[in-house]
Amino acid sequence: MKVLIVGGFGFIGKHLIENSITKNISFTVIARKDPDVPWVKYPYILENSLDDNAFQTLAAEHDALVYLASSSIPATGSFLKEFPTNVEPAVQLVERLTYHNPKLKVIYLSSGGQVYGNGYKRPMKESDNCQPMSPYGFGKLMTEQSLNYLHRSRGTKIVILRVANPVGKWQVGLRQGLVNVVYQSLMLKEPLKIFGTGAELRDYIDVDELAQLIIKVASMDFDLETWNVGSGVGTATIQLIEKIESFLGIEGEKVFLPRRPVDPESAVLNCEKIEKQLGWKARMSIDDVLEKTLNSKLKTASF
Repeated sequence: MKVLIVGGFGFIGKHLIENSITKNISFTVIARKDPDVPWVKYPYILENSLDDNAFQTLAAEHDALVYLASSSIPATGSFLKEFPTNVEPAVQLVERLTYHNPKLKVIYLSSGGQVYGNGYKRPMKESDNCQPMSPYGFGKLMTEQSLNYLHRSRGTKIVILRVANPVGKWQVGLRQGLVNVVYQSLMLKEPLKIFGTGAELRDYIDVDELAQLIIKVASMDFDLETWNVGSGVGTATIQLIEKIESFLGIEGEKVFLPRRPVDPESAVLNCEKIEKQLGWKARMSIDDVLEKTLNSKLKTASF
């Protein structure tokens, strides 16, 4: 099996590369810019260099396409910009590649924490109505619907993974994930902003478990599926912060601010469907995920 990874040098992509190497799976990355030095040794092609010959070659040489790329995050953005910056690039790339290879399997990573919106107090099912409040979630849902159209009109093989909040060592900076934001704020002794009461619930998953699932799905034959991917367990924001503080032995200053419209009060996924159909279930608890991730960060001093 050979996999084409769009956005392979981002947070999830780096973990997917590492797990692919472990399993001796060949891959090519489509990237928007050249990667950092440690990653430049892996096969990649820049998105802006793709012409029809390149699309034809890539489509013929690969069995599955994993689409990870995104130019926005949940807290910021404009819903109008989602179309030209995220929705159109994703759909156009999938359309062109599957035109040259109709058998190419497509795996799209959506957002389980954002596409459902703010109206659910219980774990959300794939059959629940989606009413995203953030431009990011809106863009993800529009991409999902566009890919569903490609399946209906052309028979394109599509799997949509609505992923919870992945956590891992390659999550860096202040744009990616609460765990890294808390870690960085504590290490730099900076105040930590909490939007809401701190009781808001989120679903966290180890990113390597996610990467292994992506590889499993890529090796399968499928038609059209949508699966939630998470732990199914809600962790309150303040509880997560206290766990990280306890692990690091640092108590940080906290600044509470009003909860933003883009922040659901609860975003926990019901993952019974994927467990029933694939036998997959997240194995690591939030404590295990934090211990693994924070130990890795402390060893490399990465922020």
